[in-house]
Amino acid sequence: YKLGDDEHSCHDVDECQSNTDECQHNCSNTDGSYECYCRDGYRLGTDNHSCTDINECESEDFSCSINKFCSNTPGGYECLSCRNGFGVSHDQLRCILNLSTSNLETLAKDFIGVSEKNAQQLLNLSVGIASALTDGIQAISFENDSASVDLYSSYANLFGAIVNLRRRSGEFNSSLPPSEDDGLINSLVNITGSLLSSNVISQLTDNTTKNALADSVTKAVSDVESLATVIASTLEEGNQTAKSLSSGNIKIQVKAIDEGKNVTFEDESTSIQFSLKSLDLGQPMVITSVSLGKVGDALPKKTSEVVKSGVVSVQLLPLNSVDVTPLNTSSTGSHPVEIEFTILDVTDLSLIECVFYEYDHNENPIGWSTTGLIKEVKNSSVVCKSNHLTSFAVLVNVGGVKHDDVTEAALRYFTYIGIGLSIVCLFITVVALSCFRCKGQKTPLNFVHINLSLTLLIALVIFGGGSWYARHIKILCSVLAGLLHYFFLAVFSWMLCEGVMLYLMVVKVFSQLPKKLWFFLLLGYGLPIPAI
Repeated sequence: YKLGDDEHSCHDVDECQSNTDECQHNCSNTDGSYECYCRDGYRLGTDNHSCTDINECESEDFSCSINKFCSNTPGGYECLSCRNGFGVSHDQLRCILNLSTSNLETLAKDFIGVSEKNAQQLLNLSVGIASALTDGIQAISFENDSASVDLYSSYANLFGAIVNLRRRSGEFNSSLPPSEDDGLINSLVNITGSLLSSNVISQLTDNTTKNALADSVTKAVSDVESLATVIASTLEEGNQTAKSLSSGNIKIQVKAIDEGKNVTFEDESTSIQFSLKSLDLGQPMVITSVSLGKVGDALPKKTSEVVKSGVVSVQLLPLNSVDVTPLNTSSTGSHPVEIEFTILDVTDLSLIECVFYEYDHNENPIGWSTTGLIKEVKNSSVVCKSNHLTSFAVLVNVGGVKHDDVTEAALRYFTYIGIGLSIVCLFITVVALSCFRCKGQKTPLNFVHINLSLTLLIALVIFGGGSWYARHIKILCSVLAGLLHYFFLAVFSWMLCEGVMLYLMVVKVFSQLPKKLWFFLLLGYGLPIPAI
């Protein structure tokens, strides 16, 4: 109130009219005071002056058609449609990723066809997509049907497209806030753990559609390596010098390096030593290491090849760059990369090789290659030394043919049956020839046949009776190997004796056959001795 002109009466002061109120929106004068009220779509705050937006979407105070979702706006809301590849959630509050193969492919095409005009929009969109992909991949059920194969391939393609967009975001002058970018990278790492998990790899290798999936798995491995370059590009010179992210059996490590120093990466079954003494880098560099677990079982390979270790990829690139710099020091004879694989299920480490997965000029897989690699065998591990790194440098160990338990048992039984029949027949042959000799047929040819059959009989008895049980006893295995070597060579020596006899009987028809059998004994049993 204020005093009237007569200095006796009081008149109400209209605070709203005189702009002395503290209302954020609207003011209503009252007797001796005023009240604040808000515009539609807002509610009065607890201080009775400020106004707070009402989220009609969360309060379910909205009306949108079933194919649109609610998007809150200041003082109201909008009913919007979802972009291609997304559908409206049941509560109509957001768009969710449509997990059908066709929609995943549509999204992948959008990301692959990125331009500077829509790069930022797609980069923003990728945050939500990446967080939704992991659950979708884990839900795939491989049941020998082409639909699951197509769905897996669609996920792999979309993952690769998002990784490529994030890798090239600098070219398009687009970026995300640091927190959102970290979230995107973590989501992409989680996707790799789902795409290349041990469970998925075992399903792929046991599945009749594994050939159709081989290309998708190979591409996914290459995209994981590209993701490693993205993580490396987030390192800042002089500040953060290393990062390590993992998901499932996938582990990505990046380290900034100093010239002339060694870099080591440790894992459960591998140890990577990178020697930089022989390299003239000339600029700050980053090394990336990607441990891919048993993904080698799913990569295209020959039927005679079995991956006996995890797969490791190593890359060298400039700091603050995502352009991979190939390293090749073969001209200097240096092997700066040493990867030690722990091999637990191989009894003879000399049977395996150090290899890397090779591609042609069109990025088509060729297969495992030993070019530029040196192998050193230790107690239960193999050290692979390499003189080169490429954008896809994978070093593994490959062994012989691997059979399942049923096939292994069947082959073993057939081997014993064949050896058993041979032993019985050879025993009958030796007995029959000996009987003929006792009845007067004491010819040199008969003597040669008896010894030929006897040496082969002894060799088969040793092989069938002792080789299987001696494989875990080193000394016994060495002794049996020496005996087998000797008696099989003796078989050939006695075949030589038989050839001599046939020559004398057929060519030198009228020549007298040698009657001193010591000559044949010396040739048959003595000739193999120097070779042992």
